[in-house]
Amino acid sequence: METDGLPAYPPARNAWDYPPPPISPRWKWVAIAAGFLSLVAATALVAVAISVTSRDNTGLIEDARLLDAISRECAIMTFTIESTPLSGDVRQQVAIIRDQDAAVATMVEAIRELDPHVLADDKPTAGWLDDWDRLVGARETLAAGLEEDLGLEIVIPKDEKGHPIDERMDKALLGGECTVPADLLDPNRANNATI
Repeated sequence: METDGLPAYPPARNAWDYPPPPISPRWKWVAIAAGFLSLVAATALVAVAISVTSRDNTGLIEDARLLDAISRECAIMTFTIESTPLSGDVRQQVAIIRDQDAAVATMVEAIRELDPHVLADDKPTAGWLDDWDRLVGARETLAAGLEEDLGLEIVIPKDEKGHPIDERMDKALLGGECTVPADLLDPNRANNATI
């Protein structure tokens, strides 16, 4: 087919030979403003992210050094509690409760001996340790009263919202590094299970 002197299709042209499309001065300023606002928003997001990650969560113990020590000490305490269930006569039961409480006190003391700066930087740690002390206090009240009333049961202390402190204690450790052993909350649990 003959083309009668027309150039070959498509014409061989460089794409850069075409002039750029006209830009309205108004759109140029809109594009500059959008770019500037995007940069400001990105900077603000980075600042917020840094602030959030560096801030201590008031309800969770998060420091890896603390969690490692808590996990280690709690495993020893839990093993001690579970290997000495409440049994025997009143004097033996009181002695067992006090032995279990001594295991808790040993754990709490070992954690309190960690670097004071590490403890202070993770705010809920002090309250969590105080809750263990309060639980031991409630158990000591039980032990002291057992000689007069064998049917006496432990009264778990409550937090500011009226919930048993063991709930807050368990929630303070998101990974479950140290849950309150059931025998601490209900010393007669082993006896009740056999009835």
